[in-house]
Amino acid sequence: MTTQWTVSRNSTILRDAIGTLWVTTAGTMGALGAAAMLSTDLLTSVVPIAVIAAACGLLYPPSIATLRAARRLPRSESPAIAAARKSLSRRFGMVVGVEVFFFVLANVILLLTHQYEYLVPVILLIVGVHFFPVAALFKMWPYYLAGALFSLASIGTLFATSSTMEIGRVKAWIALPTVSCAIVAWLTAGCLLIIQRKRLAQQVVE
Repeated sequence: MTTQWTVSRNSTILRDAIGTLWVTTAGTMGALGAAAMLSTDLLTSVVPIAVIAAACGLLYPPSIATLRAARRLPRSESPAIAAARKSLSRRFGMVVGVEVFFFVLANVILLLTHQYEYLVPVILLIVGVHFFPVAALFKMWPYYLAGALFSLASIGTLFATSSTMEIGRVKAWIALPTVSCAIVAWLTAGCLLIIQRKRLAQQVVE
């Protein structure tokens, strides 16, 4: 294996480790929001917090350890690798830019037309769709899984439930996709973490 390839892969491990922490945090924030909305008594408060604590305990320590290990890998780059990394960063920036554009567009349209009940499922659908180009850019299959399941959770909620249906005190169109996508984000982070740990192990062997 060439030094150039090894250095390039080291940068990829670091990038994906950062992505894992971001996805884990996104899932945790969604879960905390859902827990706050759905809690009505001691039981519905304690159980979600216990689940969130367990997920954080399983994902954050190894994710942080992976990030630290990735930062210790050599990352000096040839001009060709540096140029490729810049190109990838630009394309990722374009994906995020398009995502933000559709966020704003969807919010403006739904707020102006007073269709507030569509906000959460539509926003999560946009997040789901954005995972597909991210998966193609970074060549990480868990992002395809996230995109498919985020989209399914959002669209499935819209078609399988009514806008007036409630779960506890919360509209189903808010609660169901929020909880579903939080779980999907955690699962995605777990898959990413497994891939990264294997890559790190290969680096140690080499």
